[in-house]
Amino acid sequence: MYGLTATFICGNIEMVDELIKDKKFDLIYSFGVIHHTIEPKNVINGIYNLLKKDGEFRFMVYSKVSYKLFWLMLEYNIKDLSEDFKVISNDSEAQSNCPMTHIYNFDDIKNNLLDERFNIIKIWKDHIFTYDISNYKKIYQMKK
Repeated sequence: MYGLTATFICGNIEMVDELIKDKKFDLIYSFGVIHHTIEPKNVINGIYNLLKKDGEFRFMVYSKVSYKLFWLMLEYNIKDLSEDFKVISNDSEAQSNCPMTHIYNFDDIKNNLLDERFNIIKIWKDHIFTYDISNYKKIYQMKK
């Protein structure tokens, strides 16, 4: 597509640095994957090992406080915010009862998911995913 070629590798993302050997990347991009793994920190460690020294890692994980959470709470008439994990886990994807879903706030990302190896440039605090693909191509285009 678009004149690009790709290699697809089927495997456990928690062992990504074992699946891909002897390669380093300028950019690693993950949209909606890490929060569905058993041990997200394993994914982060593997990705770090695959980044070039000045490489970029861009990713999206589910937020504890989100448009989707409030929409689902309204849909199911849930008034207790402490039910956030249950609501998101049950309906995080098109099918109900996703077997694994983690949700994060900004401190979780900065202090637990990532660590001092990463220099956080930006956290999008006001981002709502609306499936506007043409806009995402503009936002997430690679640096030249």
